[in-house]
Amino acid sequence: MQKSDAARLVISEPFADPRGMGFTATLTQVFGLSTTLDLATQQQIDDRNALARIEQRSDAQQKELIAINEKLNRLGFMNESREPLYQEFLSAWQDVRYADRPPLTPEAIAKRHEAMKDLIRQLTSKAEQSH
Repeated sequence: MQKSDAARLVISEPFADPRGMGFTATLTQVFGLSTTLDLATQQQIDDRNALARIEQRSDAQQKELIAINEKLNRLGFMNESREPLYQEFLSAWQDVRYADRPPLTPEAIAKRHEAMKDLIRQLTSKAEQSH
């Protein structure tokens, strides 16, 4: 049995770098499937993904990424829940919690990240001690 050229598998680099993309972005940007988002929201997501892929961001790029993430967060793109009622609750929570808050600075984000790591260390230490 002979294989035809049509049966060959050709592997190439993806059109877009999938690092930092969510599932939907991977489907739309890597595999070329259409999106149901409006153009402005899709552009924000594209801009966010482009900034997220930059390993050494400038302060201006970091501030822009933070601002875009805040906008997307308020639109519900950072919450993952399959339960509609809980999703509504999360959206309302975001609206109330962040309505008057300016975007975090890179320094505030770094400080928050360190606090989260300290909390995780404390929790894992306590869990290991109890075993």
